[in-house]
Amino acid sequence: MLNVDAYHYISENWDDIKADPTASTRQKNMNNLDCIDGSYGVDLSRNFGYEWSHDEIGSSVYPCNADYRGIEPFSEPETRGVRDLANSLDVSLYMSYETGLSQYLHPYSYWSNRDYDGPYSWFYSKIKSQMRPEI
Repeated sequence: MLNVDAYHYISENWDDIKADPTASTRQKNMNNLDCIDGSYGVDLSRNFGYEWSHDEIGSSVYPCNADYRGIEPFSEPETRGVRDLANSLDVSLYMSYETGLSQYLHPYSYWSNRDYDGPYSWFYSKIKSQMRPEI
């Protein structure tokens, strides 16, 4: 689990949150960036280094936006931890599952072409065929 502080927050405040189902799928960590509406934090999915800040589609420079990517790649301790762990191992494939979405985002998802044809294309095709259609 990467976003442990948001998980802890949701667990501790579940009685207040369950009235709003979207609150239980919080993607951003709990780092306080002074957003008055509670949307503070960094979307950890968008804080990794590859093609960070590729364009303004899919991530934001604005801290109060839901898809805020942080001030720089790996600016958050959570993403630095995953990077450091991957660098210490012989990793050939990394998968991340997110709650609340029926999507699988494969490598190079920063680009609008969803037909990945890289070295693991067989694997991503198999996963894609098993996914539920978008709701």
